Amino acid sequence: HTYTAVMDGFCKVGRSNESLELLHETLEMGLRPTVVTFNTFFNGYCKEGTPQKGIEVLQLMKERNFMPNYISYSTLLHGLLKWGKVRAAVRVYRGKWWEMVLKRRKG
Repeated sequence: HTYTAVMDGFCKVGRSNESLELLHETLEMGLRPTVVTFNTFFNGYCKEGTPQKGIEVLQLMKERNFMPNYISYSTLLHGLLKWGKVRAAVRVYRGKWWEMVLKRRKG
């Protein structure tokens, strides 16, 4: 929880890249962040005007077997649309959002 709080603080003051470095350090130490930890990055990058970096975070989550939740996708989609990244938002929506919804319905 402490690492998530520090990462969230970095993201809130426009230092999301530094926060991402800290995330990688925690992963190397064998710590397992929660979806809340990853959601701080979606908020941070969207606030900074670089929501497409959130797509990279989404890919990292998938590579590390973390399951994004509806907040992850909603935040990322909102940021992409806010900053005019409509095509990227459509790709996320079509490829990822529905995948999550279908998994929930089956489970």
